[in-house]
Amino acid sequence: MLKIPPIKCGLFQFSLTDYHAILGVPIGASPEEIRKRYLKINHILFPDVRDLNTQEEEDLADQLLSQLVNPSYENLVKDEAARQEHLLLLRQIRERIVSQGKPRIKSKVAQQLAEAATSGNLESLYKKYLASIAKKEYKELDKTLRRIALISEFNLVYLGLKKKIVQPKKTTVNSGKSAKTTQEKTEINQSEKATEEQTSPQDKLAKYVEPYLRRGQQLINKEDYTKAIMELREALQLDPKNSQAHTLLGLAYVKQSQLGMAKVHINKALQLDPKNKMALEGKQVLAKLIEQGKGTDSGSGNQSNRRGGLFGGLFGKKNN
Repeated sequence: MLKIPPIKCGLFQFSLTDYHAILGVPIGASPEEIRKRYLKINHILFPDVRDLNTQEEEDLADQLLSQLVNPSYENLVKDEAARQEHLLLLRQIRERIVSQGKPRIKSKVAQQLAEAATSGNLESLYKKYLASIAKKEYKELDKTLRRIALISEFNLVYLGLKKKIVQPKKTTVNSGKSAKTTQEKTEINQSEKATEEQTSPQDKLAKYVEPYLRRGQQLINKEDYTKAIMELREALQLDPKNSQAHTLLGLAYVKQSQLGMAKVHINKALQLDPKNKMALEGKQVLAKLIEQGKGTDSGSGNQSNRRGGLFGGLFGKKNN
């Protein structure tokens, strides 16, 4: 398997994974801004939509997506605790930079940003420099890591000059709460930890994958099939043998008239779980559509309506 080499400049030199640099968003970007950027990167790297020329590029795109992009999105948007921890680390790094003096900057363009920003307009200059690199960050995959490193140097300059960065949310305890309440919370946490330690690896994996399945189902119900496919593909990256993920992905592909892809995933779902009721029903409907000559990827509006009728309540059913 192709390994992404480590980046050793910018914020990465502090043994920190610079999620903002990987996604090409400024420090302080909102979750919605990060999500929009993530979807743009997915359109370049995602297996079902990307347009790459060589197998080497295909392999690199897979690894960039699985090793860098998806974990960065998970930690900045989907996992609130991880996001708060990351912001705290950024604050600590900023304090370290301020106390130790000028940080080590390798690139000339990052040095130019530092010099220009000392006279003011740090925020606008930082975002301007970052945007100029972010727009081409994933367009030439052989240069992607260098561009991530450069954006991380911009982030380093920004932290060094910024007087205050976004603070993690602090959990406050009302003074009226008793020590007993705190003790109860501690006991609950210890109990949850003990339960987690007793959980099997399969159950832990299922618990981690479940939110992706839930979001995928919700997006299918909203007829947002492109985003549903992205969520479900992420689920399969975590657990390639998840029958429910294959089933939902197959049904989403049917809704997009991609019957070949739908057949692959529905058959895989049944291979993993021959009793999967939703997959069995989906296979029957898929066979009817293929028999009726609906097996193209274009599909007309009338065909789409027919598919909705044929599927009926399939999308609302839970996997058995």
